[in-house]
Amino acid sequence: MKQPPRESLCELREHHHALVMNLAVRKRQGKLVPLEEYAEYLTENYHRVFGWIRKSKANDIPSDRTREWIIIAKLMHEVRECREANELARSRISNRQSESVAGRM
Repeated sequence: MKQPPRESLCELREHHHALVMNLAVRKRQGKLVPLEEYAEYLTENYHRVFGWIRKSKANDIPSDRTREWIIIAKLMHEVRECREANELARSRISNRQSESVAGRM
């Protein structure tokens, strides 16, 4: 299904949001991967992950680097929010389970 045209070159699209969900829960050795590592990786590999902002690489302009940085900053913000929401949900579940156990005693 074709998506409507972007309203701005910094607009996050469906594939960006899919990446956010993936990054928010990805773990290494049982711990969440630090956001700084993701930001560094995305900065170095932006075109490999998302493709070029413009249809032709030849039309690339210096301000495109700024747009890429803005998109990465938005992504990291969403990943942070997603992780906080997940942590809040986990703590609520944990509290309910401990209350349930305490109620049985």
